[in-house]
Amino acid sequence: MKNSFKNNSGFSVLEVIIAAAAFMLFATAAIGVFTQSLSSNRYGGQEVLVNAYITEGMEAIRSMRDRNFGSLIPTIGNTTTGIATGANNLWQFNGTSDSKTLNGITYTRTVKIVCVQRDVIPGGNIVALGGTQDCDTKKATVTITWQSTAATQLTHTSFAYFTDFHRSVTPMAT
Repeated sequence: MKNSFKNNSGFSVLEVIIAAAAFMLFATAAIGVFTQSLSSNRYGGQEVLVNAYITEGMEAIRSMRDRNFGSLIPTIGNTTTGIATGANNLWQFNGTSDSKTLNGITYTRTVKIVCVQRDVIPGGNIVALGGTQDCDTKKATVTITWQSTAATQLTHTSFAYFTDFHRSVTPMAT
């Protein structure tokens, strides 16, 4: 009687190829997730800095408004201004922009001040266009731009309304 039992210990070439392909798919996916998380982490850190820079700009404008509402002079057309500390470490508008470099990235801040437009009817609401100019209320828009990567320039914008709270308000006729 002949023993037909074969010794099949070890892997076939096909099993090795399938295992290598599965490992390559897993490794590629893991590397993709890792690089995406690094990118998200870097962008999140940039967002924190941008939000702080915008807040600083709004607080500077609020400080200038509190000292002298007349210093919030509307910018003309598409022109912008920057913010800097001047004499006695007080905030003032300066140039066309200001910038700050943090962690090797330059963040540029621009400020635009405009008088708001109000509709007459029904009751003095702020409108984008077609209203009556109201220079007792000004809209300040702070924009931050920065180069996140070599090919990506990002922009964040925030706005707020500022009024001359020292001046008495006369109600609008309806």
